[in-house]
Amino acid sequence: VGSKPREVAEEEKESTKKETKNASSKCTEEEQKLRILLVEDDIPTSLIITSMLTQAGAVVTNASNGKQAVERLRDNKYHEKIDLILTDIMMPEVDGIELCSILSKNPKL
Repeated sequence: VGSKPREVAEEEKESTKKETKNASSKCTEEEQKLRILLVEDDIPTSLIITSMLTQAGAVVTNASNGKQAVERLRDNKYHEKIDLILTDIMMPEVDGIELCSILSKNPKL
């Protein structure tokens, strides 16, 4: 009778260790995912590409034109969290070529 509570306590400790390990590995996995800024004005195309990239394990942030992409990059919650930018060329306001020019002139973005 005296050994059962000790066994239960040890099982609870092991369970807690496993939960902590799983939570930290999930955090690590999230940090290791590729973060992509997708710049696309065509909604169906954006949805398809976002779905494909998400299924491949990426974290996707969307912008509907180059101006919005620059705003996302300047925003503190996205700053330094984007690994790759995929952009359309023909878009309203700021197109993909202009966006590339802005980015090459502002390496901090």
